Formats: sequence, C-alpha cells, structure tokens
Amino acid sequence: MAIAYSETPDNFDDIKSYVKSDVKDIKSLFFRSGRVVFYDACSFQRHSRLQEQERNILIRYFKEHGSLICITRCVLMELISDHHRLTEEYIQFIRCFHSEGVNVAVFDEEYTYGILSECFSTNETVNGYLQWAVKTVKSTVSTIEETLKKDKTLFSEVIQSEKAKRFLELHESLKDIEVGLFIHNIETY
Repeated sequence: MAIAYSETPDNFDDIKSYVKSDVKDIKSLFFRSGRVVFYDACSFQRHSRLQEQERNILIRYFKEHGSLICITRCVLMELISDHHRLTEEYIQFIRCFHSEGVNVAVFDEEYTYGILSECFSTNETVNGYLQWAVKTVKSTVSTIEETLKKDKTLFSEVIQSEKAKRFLELHESLKDIEVGLFIHNIETY
C-alpha cells in the first residue's frame, strides 16, 4: 500500500503559535542560541512519550543551555505519516517547549545551507559541516566493524566468540546503568 505524505499537517494550526517558521526569525534564533538541536523523527517520538518528570528534566536541560529545537519539514512529514495529522502527544510536547521558553523551529531543509552560510565565512566551511552531517547520519556501522568483517577469521574470533557475546551482553546492561545514572544526575542537577 502506498503512503501519501503531506508537507504540512492538517492540524498545523494547533502548533502554529508555538513554533517559529519564518526563515528570518529562525536565522536570528540560530545565531543567538547556545545550542541548536536537530530532532530526528524517532527521537522526537521517543521524547514526546517520556513520563512527565523525565520530559521536564529534558526540557529544563534544553532551556538552561539556551537551546533552539529544530524540526525539519522532512521530519515533520515522518511524524504525520499517512494520517496527515500530528498526534496529541506531539502537540503537547511542542507546547511544553514553548511554555518553558524553549524555541522550536520548523523549516525546510533547503534553508539549512543559507543559515550555515551566514554563520561561517566560506562555502568550504559550510560544505565541510554538511558533509560531516551527512556522513554521520548515513554511517550505520563503525569503521572497526567494517574492518573486522573484511577478515573472516578475525571477525569470528572477535565478534562471534562466546567471550564477545558475553561482553556485548555486559555492555548492553552497562548502557542501562549509564542511562539511569544520567537521568539521576539530571534530576539532582
């Protein structure tokens, strides 16, 4: 079944007063913000579903660092999917940012180059940042893993051995502990 995307949600008016969409306003915010955070669809979905206390910690963190939250048109299209509407939890998440004084920008990806070109003096610098961003987004496996896959013997010893499997299990449980510690540190911050 084909999915028909829509560029703008049918219920965009529900968030219109909470977001910046004029490119001149966005450029100004881009320069003045302490941090610029680009949300991808999965992270936005996940963060919008956080418990209220955890969500408030995240929003407070963004506020304290003077962050600008950026949602590109493509990400917005992914969020509305074939329903052509933002869910109530997405709208509420955007409202929470706004009520805490955290700016949210919704803009077309094409504006990114223009914004960056005003931040940096040369096209070479801008292109360097854009190339880095594309490489970061497209990299699904690490260089180490690619190297190991080229050598079948090394791959089987390092990745497929019982010790490696146990290491990966322990590493995963360590991630859970680190996330818990991170949330605890933010709560006490």
